[in-house]
Amino acid sequence: MRYVLLAVGAAWALLFFASSGVLVASEGPARVGNDAADSLRCTYFHGTGFATNSYWYSENGLLGRQVCPRLVSLK
Repeated sequence: MRYVLLAVGAAWALLFFASSGVLVASEGPARVGNDAADSLRCTYFHGTGFATNSYWYSENGLLGRQVCPRLVSLK
């Protein structure tokens, strides 16, 4: 049990001090507002809270993204 808590604490500290986020939820592709393009809505945990980013969706990945990135820099 001690090693599990140590691993969770180390992962949290890494996210907190590195200003990085890890994907916890994603929605889409869906149209947002009056925008003509579909978008992905990605939610990231960054150590002290959650951040949401939106990306253009592209089925082939040329002009947008097919899936949300697993890790992002939140600087």
